[in-house]
Amino acid sequence: MENTKKHIDGMPFYAAVEIVYWMGYAGAVFFAAYLVENGFKSAVVGTIMALLNCIGVLSAAVMGNWSDKVRSPRKIFMICAVGTAVATVLIPFGIRWQIAAISMVFPLYFLWAFFCKPMSGLCDGWILSVIDRGGRFSYGSIRYFGSFSYALMCIVYAWAAKQYGSQDIIFFLYAGLCVLLALLCFSARHDDVEVARPEKGKRVGVRAVKGHYHLIVYLICHCLLNLPMYCSITFIPFKLIEVTGTTGALGNVTAFRSLAEIPSLILSVYLIRKLTVRRSLILVMIGFAAVQLLFIFAQGMTMITVAMILIGFTNGAFMACQMRYVHSIAPPEAATSAITLCTSMALISAVVGNFVGGLLVERFNTTAYFLFAMTSVLLALGIFVISVPVGRKIGKPLPQTTAE
Repeated sequence: MENTKKHIDGMPFYAAVEIVYWMGYAGAVFFAAYLVENGFKSAVVGTIMALLNCIGVLSAAVMGNWSDKVRSPRKIFMICAVGTAVATVLIPFGIRWQIAAISMVFPLYFLWAFFCKPMSGLCDGWILSVIDRGGRFSYGSIRYFGSFSYALMCIVYAWAAKQYGSQDIIFFLYAGLCVLLALLCFSARHDDVEVARPEKGKRVGVRAVKGHYHLIVYLICHCLLNLPMYCSITFIPFKLIEVTGTTGALGNVTAFRSLAEIPSLILSVYLIRKLTVRRSLILVMIGFAAVQLLFIFAQGMTMITVAMILIGFTNGAFMACQMRYVHSIAPPEAATSAITLCTSMALISAVVGNFVGGLLVERFNTTAYFLFAMTSVLLALGIFVISVPVGRKIGKPLPQTTAE
């Protein structure tokens, strides 16, 4: 650097942050399987996974609020990386410890969730703040590095566990990557955006979101959209069983989904410039509804594969569009809180959607679940579309959202 105050505007650095973060987070895919491997019953595993999401709802809001108060998503992201590393590296030991017949792995899982669940929102808040100050790259052009590294590391973790003979190795690798991520964050300690202190008495963080019409409307829509997006993967195995009698193709179709996110994230840059962020989001919502419709009528592997590719493609565009939209309409004193609140709403969707979806599939079939999912998306689309004319009538015009 020419001086210690110079910002890091280079795309390679932020690409490295995305790569290392998602390489580590891929280890979370094995958290439920680890409990099963160590003899825990499915009911216990399901309950723990639901509780982790509940903890994430709270911690995402807390960490986002803290980030806005200290005016540095990078610092809180680094703290979360260290906390995640500590909790993760202790899990293989906690699985063997018991106090009064209660496994110590459970409090370690909860500690992991508290620090890990807010990290994606904090990372997005940091990168978007860099883009806003004049960075020469877009969110989509950075985020696809994370999708690729995530898919790659899922394979690496599985291979390492097979070679090692236990999934313990996954947690040590995950913790090591979190330490590396924290070091990357520390190396950018002069890269925080210089944000003016808010006026005395002005609300900051989560409190600043209160009464912000367009942001609250979007958070409601975000919750409705994530009912199918967070939960469809839970019920796709049941759809595969209905169609093929086995879940053997799950790995292949999931890989197609992940790979489809990459071109979508790249193309989202041009989509947003051409249509604006809001219109791009409307198009994405229509795509989400089309996915559910494909699953309803799917009678063979071809249509299921097409649906999974479309999920990946729309989800890639969604990641780019929704972060840009939220960041552009949120007040500056609540920029990161708004993004982490999206994480909280998505986790609420995961809890509710999995519970309701499980009942629907058990009592009826997967068609009932995908009808429920499509209805949720269409409701979000309707609310989102009418929110602008309603906002004009009540004196809450939409802020400018065309910038990328």
